[in-house]
Amino acid sequence: MPRKKLSYESAMADLEKIVAELEMGDIPLSELMKKYSNGMELIKFCNEELTNAEGLINKELKLSGNNIIEEDLQIEGE
Repeated sequence: MPRKKLSYESAMADLEKIVAELEMGDIPLSELMKKYSNGMELIKFCNEELTNAEGLINKELKLSGNNIIEEDLQIEGE
């Protein structure tokens, strides 16, 4: 079954649903393991999305004539 294109927000909503289901505790072990595995995949996806967003935020765009130059943002104290 093809997986739908996830957004960070939908992945977090799915993860919150899984956590709530796991906290109820009325799940057979095999189903619990499937939900746990799915939750770990969602966590990995969310972490990758956050890392990508952080990388974009830490870039500084400068205009040079008709060209856009991308440089690493220099933050004091780092």
